[in-house]
Amino acid sequence: MNWNQRIAKVREEVGMTKAQLARAVGVRPASVTQWENGDTKNLDAGNCILICESLGIRPKWLVFGHGPKYQTTEKNIRSAITLLESLPDLEVERAINVLRSVFNELPIREVPSSLSPKSVEAKYFPSIDNEQEKGQKNGRNFKSGTS
Repeated sequence: MNWNQRIAKVREEVGMTKAQLARAVGVRPASVTQWENGDTKNLDAGNCILICESLGIRPKWLVFGHGPKYQTTEKNIRSAITLLESLPDLEVERAINVLRSVFNELPIREVPSSLSPKSVEAKYFPSIDNEQEKGQKNGRNFKSGTS
């Protein structure tokens, strides 16, 4: 996959239209089409940075296809935690798996120690044993899945 294909793939993944990306970068929608179709052989460095900021990806990944794909900040992680707290119980395990995959893509130095996967899991998704203890205190019946 080359940089042209990576732009199209991520733009679609994040649900952004060509027109939206064009607006975010400050170019015409036709330019985005040219990038994605491979009609543009060399991407301007300024546009590359703006594309990456708009799509939340890293320039090294866009240009070379190496390293972590997504830019991640503490703010993004905290937003994810807030979202996780609002999920129904049945969606929590799936969400944990998504978080694990995101954390696995990040270089360790970029994950704040307070937000490491283990600390997030321990804080927001205690083990089943801890859940059973809490459930007994709160009157939940974990064996049958009912309250």
